[in-house]
Amino acid sequence: MNANPAAAPSALTGIGPQRIVALTEETTEWLYLLGQQHRLVGVSGYTVRPPQARHEKPRISSFLDGKIDKIIALEPDLVIGFSDMQAALADKLIRAGLNVWITNQRSVAQIEHTVLVAAASLLLRRPKGVWAALALLWAFSTPLVGDALMRQVEQQATRQPATSLPRADAIVVLSGMARTVAASAGTPPFVREWGDAVDRFEGGLELWRAQRAPRLILTAGHLPWDLLPESEGHWLRDQAQQRGVPPEAITLTPPVQNTAEEAAAVAALMSQNAAPNPAHILLVTSAFHMPRARALFEAQGLKVTPYPVDFRASQTSFSAQDVLPDAGALVNSSTALREWLGRARYALR
Repeated sequence: MNANPAAAPSALTGIGPQRIVALTEETTEWLYLLGQQHRLVGVSGYTVRPPQARHEKPRISSFLDGKIDKIIALEPDLVIGFSDMQAALADKLIRAGLNVWITNQRSVAQIEHTVLVAAASLLLRRPKGVWAALALLWAFSTPLVGDALMRQVEQQATRQPATSLPRADAIVVLSGMARTVAASAGTPPFVREWGDAVDRFEGGLELWRAQRAPRLILTAGHLPWDLLPESEGHWLRDQAQQRGVPPEAITLTPPVQNTAEEAAAVAALMSQNAAPNPAHILLVTSAFHMPRARALFEAQGLKVTPYPVDFRASQTSFSAQDVLPDAGALVNSSTALREWLGRARYALR
């Protein structure tokens, strides 16, 4: 069942669980990133990263349920899941005699703790590895490092008044500012609420109220693992109408899953509506995301004026707190590193 024995670092051979079933896609992604995919014997049906995991590993579960007989047949020594919503599935597996580890982290601090526990379980027999991992985690958890990395990806951009931007053909607001949460009994099981990047939406409305363009385009972000049938864009459209934007001024793209698809969808919409060539858009997204987004939209032949919002790097004077671990700083470090990886991926295409 070892899909790629050569990928396993010899220092970790025989340490920790050797036959893991992952009930969520995050565990699969982590193990592949660590070069430990040989330990995986089954993955979630929602797994999309890395793409090869869907072909190399048996898919044995949805998010809320799984193929119990098939999981047992894989003879796992550990089943890893996430969320109290998997409690019923975990109960079935435990009753079947399997070792199950379910985490329920709901904050960055809890995520950090979970990562430490997972790393320790793999590296406990290699103290040098533990201390190196802890030192690296400490560094990336400090505001000194997190803010420095974020300033690099934000490219020293600054917040601009909406009235300072030129008039354009459309305002384009990118998805990625809402999250799906569980709802109370007697209502639909899941609803959307605002996430950290709500400034994208607010920035788009600022430009609209400043009469920078006659049209507000919202991208219909909808990922394969989304538990709601409608896209984020549909929810954003409702929110915009509640704030006074007339329905006829709002346009939704077709469903999209990433920034490249957003750019292509917007370019297609502009070409269908007799916009000038090149069409001029005011692009609204998070400051760290703007350089990559702008490049992708310009590659579609659009004239782009950026309107970066949702700045993550704090502007403060130095203090002792800057070298102490902070959950927000770890988020900044992670976001910056992921954004660099995203830019590298598109640059290599």
